[in-house]
Amino acid sequence: MPLNRNPKWFGLTQAQERRVGIDAILGIGGRLVLFQFKAWQSDRIKLECDQLKKLTAVQLKYPHSTFYVFPEAKDIYVASRDPCLFPKAWVFKPNDVVSHVSEGQNYISFDLDVAAKCLRQYRPSVHVSVDSACARLGCYCNTTRDKMLESALRPDSLLRFFTPAWDQIRRTADSDSIVDSIGIPIARNPQGLELDVEPITTEEQFEVLLGDREAGGDLEPGAYGFFIPSK
Repeated sequence: MPLNRNPKWFGLTQAQERRVGIDAILGIGGRLVLFQFKAWQSDRIKLECDQLKKLTAVQLKYPHSTFYVFPEAKDIYVASRDPCLFPKAWVFKPNDVVSHVSEGQNYISFDLDVAAKCLRQYRPSVHVSVDSACARLGCYCNTTRDKMLESALRPDSLLRFFTPAWDQIRRTADSDSIVDSIGIPIARNPQGLELDVEPITTEEQFEVLLGDREAGGDLEPGAYGFFIPSK
């Protein structure tokens, strides 16, 4: 499918790479979505609690900005052979899990119940609803305009940014009230952005958002930024 933007991926795990990436996108201006990708460890999805709390703080300030993503296949090589990862990947938000973390707990881990669409922990009993990446972020396999529209109008949908006729879709659907609120607005000069929340305008402000007040700490492996330019 043709794109109407020129999105950029960059790593957030290493502090130096993160700061270079943030500096570059501040000069462009747009929306930043944070993804924490996870792989299976001993047949469990294991989350580091300190990072979970940091990402939850980001999500609470920017509700449609931060996601955990993991493959359904427990073997990463099996997952990589699928022609489209979206139907076979699962997504949840940090805030869906953080309430189940106890004080002083370093890690929390879950099994996946595919039929129930949830992560499960048995002692204590916990279940966390998850969505397929298609259901949460937008389906790229839509074959009709109506399905494309339905998918693009979901609150967390990334599809709206890549649909060449998005502006026309908004007019046709009488969707003038829709604000492109997904992600974190970020730009040194944010005047050209559609703003519904406070924008990030400096590298230091972004580091504070991540809970790194000394600006320089590394994050857990698998953290990436997905930047969508405003034009």
